[in-house]
Amino acid sequence: DPKSCRLSAFNPAGSRAVGRLDKVPSPFGLVVDADGLFIVEAAGAFCRLHAVDTGNRTWRLGPHTVVPTPGKLTRTCQPAAVSGLVLLGDGLNGLLAVAPDDTGGTVWRLCDGFESTPRAVLGQPESSTLLVGCDGNQMTLPPFGLQRLVEGEADTFLATQAKPLANGLDVIFERPLAAPAGWDPGLFAVEQGVWGEQAPAMEKLRVVSASPSEDGRTLFLEIPGIKAGSVLHLKAAIAPVSDTKFPLWNREMWVTVNRLPAEKGTVRQAPDGAVPNKLTAAEQDAGWKLLFDGEKLDAFRGFRRQDTPGGWLVADGWLRQRAGGGGGDLMTKEKYGSFELAIDFVMSRGCNSGIMYRVTEDVEPSFASGPEIQIQDDGSRNSTEIHSCGALYEMFAPNDQKDLNPPGEVNHFLIRLVKGKGEHWLNGRKIVEYQIGSDAWNAQYKNSKFKDWNRFGTEAKGHLVIQDHGAEVWYRNIKIREIAD
Repeated sequence: DPKSCRLSAFNPAGSRAVGRLDKVPSPFGLVVDADGLFIVEAAGAFCRLHAVDTGNRTWRLGPHTVVPTPGKLTRTCQPAAVSGLVLLGDGLNGLLAVAPDDTGGTVWRLCDGFESTPRAVLGQPESSTLLVGCDGNQMTLPPFGLQRLVEGEADTFLATQAKPLANGLDVIFERPLAAPAGWDPGLFAVEQGVWGEQAPAMEKLRVVSASPSEDGRTLFLEIPGIKAGSVLHLKAAIAPVSDTKFPLWNREMWVTVNRLPAEKGTVRQAPDGAVPNKLTAAEQDAGWKLLFDGEKLDAFRGFRRQDTPGGWLVADGWLRQRAGGGGGDLMTKEKYGSFELAIDFVMSRGCNSGIMYRVTEDVEPSFASGPEIQIQDDGSRNSTEIHSCGALYEMFAPNDQKDLNPPGEVNHFLIRLVKGKGEHWLNGRKIVEYQIGSDAWNAQYKNSKFKDWNRFGTEAKGHLVIQDHGAEVWYRNIKIREIAD
């Protein structure tokens, strides 16, 4: 009966049973390691990994870990136990890693991209390799069946486990987080649901604070509202990096919460300046003002409109331009002449957008009057062309000091414009410098696409505009300091 079976173990002589487990629902795989026996049970669009208590003659099902899979398991998927993890095929063409524990366990994607469904996994600890058997059903070429998976670079950065606590989650990393990132509560987004026979609608939970341990290997996320019997979906909204600048490999984890421990995580006091969307005392004294506090867009409205365009979203401390755009450019209500503007941004892959300054609503589009600092996914290299990230678009290219982080990671602009002299700083390095109205400026202008727009770059004071160019971009830490002309 596929919905009920019996597992039995015998002594070497085979004379009598030494352990038995009845009514195992839909068993699709078994795995044994030094810590015990685990059963893979299919359950619709996901499966469960059950621990089996074999301490007595009558065995018992112990805690389970919910394992979301992209496809329904319809055939045996034999897992392997390696270094405290259970590895199994996801029903399509990848491998999932499960770290079971007494509260439930954590699941994350180890790898993807096999030619067909991995049906059996065997660990070879002595050579740090895995043997993976694939069934070949999805292949147009003759299947090779058995493949060897070799350990990657030594500097791979992984989150290895997430442990539920009474007031949040402890996320454990393979190596230390980069120092500033650990204090950022917008690092992860969390959803919660109760899984029955079907995957549930997920409820969003708020990450109130983030507190890294002294060694940076553990990050406590303060999350009110976690419930026993639920499954949490933990996703890195941006790519955290290690202290050696390697981005996080597994930016998505599933955490089963069979029970909620009484133990609480410790919320630590963040150092000054570490929490995003806040001004330090020194910044306040220096005259800086927040244009975005992580929750409201009171300082903005749409270009040539009085409301906020619908394509702009505020979530988890970020101002986000949705993919596909919608509604038009976002513009400051105030006008600025000489200023310093600080802003964090995260690009999507293939992103093309920008930030304009000294914009007037007398002409359209916004870049008909406002010079544009380009936000651009340069691909695999730090381009120094006039359309690359950090350039004054069509006018002045970045220099060779440019160091751009890739899509999914945070970049920081400091834009300084004082008495017409512009400077673009990207991630702490000055990459562009120019003087509005100079001979070099006029020469570039005459060769640009703006040469027939007589209001371009002529305003002494104007609005700041964040462009809606149809690409997904995330912004935060938007701060400005006005400077006397």
